[in-house]
Amino acid sequence: GDRPVPALLVAQVANGVLLPAVALFLLFAVNSSRMGRHRNGLAANAAGGAVVLIAIGLGCWAVDRALTG
Repeated sequence: GDRPVPALLVAQVANGVLLPAVALFLLFAVNSSRMGRHRNGLAANAAGGAVVLIAIGLGCWAVDRALTG
């Protein structure tokens, strides 16, 4: 008899927050000095930055849509 809508909304908000956070973490991780010669170059950083911006935009959209209906 439980309604799944609140659980789906929580999952959507969590995804909207976690996706940009994980994308940003990965961008920082691949540019760490510990990566040595395997660090990202300029083109990979530009692509990674674009992915982070898109993830932030989609995350904001998902959170807004989940909270406003």
